[in-house]
Amino acid sequence: MPTCFPPFARRLALGLLLLLSTGVGAEPLRVVTLNLQGMRPDSNWQVRLFFIVQRLVELDPDVICLQEVCETLDGGGADNQARSIALALQAAHGGDYSWSFQPTHVGWELFNEGVGLVSRLPVLESGHRPLTPGTFPRTVVWYRLQTDGGELQVFSTHLDHLSNAVRLVQAGQVRDYVLETLAAHPGSSAVLGGDFNTTPESAPIRLFTQGSPDSLFADAWASLHSGENGWTMPAEAPTARIDYLFSRQDGQPWVPDSCRRELTTPYDGTHFPSDHFAVLADYTLESSALGEAGPRPRRPELGSPYPNPFNPVVSLPVELAKPAEHVRLEVVDLAGCQLALLHDGPLGAGRHTFHWSAAGAASGLRLVVLESASRREVRRLLLVR
Repeated sequence: MPTCFPPFARRLALGLLLLLSTGVGAEPLRVVTLNLQGMRPDSNWQVRLFFIVQRLVELDPDVICLQEVCETLDGGGADNQARSIALALQAAHGGDYSWSFQPTHVGWELFNEGVGLVSRLPVLESGHRPLTPGTFPRTVVWYRLQTDGGELQVFSTHLDHLSNAVRLVQAGQVRDYVLETLAAHPGSSAVLGGDFNTTPESAPIRLFTQGSPDSLFADAWASLHSGENGWTMPAEAPTARIDYLFSRQDGQPWVPDSCRRELTTPYDGTHFPSDHFAVLADYTLESSALGEAGPRPRRPELGSPYPNPFNPVVSLPVELAKPAEHVRLEVVDLAGCQLALLHDGPLGAGRHTFHWSAAGAASGLRLVVLESASRREVRRLLLVR
């Protein structure tokens, strides 16, 4: 039988656990990725951009990853769509917004097209990396951002739309760029947004979601909406999910607190702001994970469970910079009942990985709790059958 608290203590424990598991005291981060559908002729791009900007102002994101960003050839950059979005957010919310644009090709002989980023967070460094070209040249752009909790690496990309073989090469180049950047800036986290022009079961996407734990990313939609298609394109009658937010934090896949699609309704009853839906995710930026200067925490630290969602086994990493006299790691349900006691006693320095099997249990949310003399941390586990 599972160990439970008495009724009053159980309710109190439940409240505390849920409070802790929502990341109170942590910095929230809202990220959006969106293919703007550029300035395609006969697409009413000025009207569409107006409604895109209007909704982004309402959503108030911290970072936006943009694809099919355009500017006219003779406009001198004044009508750059990333710039227009940044200026509108700045006018609505105050502060300084940064924007970047990396052109890849000329579309319809009328405009420069490429990818970009918009950020309200201070930019410490920026860059881009060209990808193996396919039908058009492609690239990935990067911002190194400063948050209250530490550094965040954000990337935006747009992969080839015709060849899966080319997409696979490009996806590997993007993944390597993100992992190299994380290695160059220990303690930071990464979010990658983009139009990958391929579906979740394809080889380019599996580069991010399957394989070695050292290179796994959380797919924001799949992490929280298992079994739901999440289609993002074409907007008029969606049939495929090809737009993604991937993330890593603390050396593990980083699951957001929430994820949803946006810009999913026509602005006039018929026409949509873009032929893609946007994907929005809210993340919890944990100071303990982002603020460390070295590769190991000063106190016992519970890393991101993986995979999460899981079925039926989940791995739970715990890392210590020095030995601890007492560390307790347990899994509980939302009533505060103990489902598994994974460790209760001394624990040596280094990285330790514990495993919990939920074989036979029903789908739903559980909590893993790490306690030591100097720390108490809770993370959510989602079992999906």
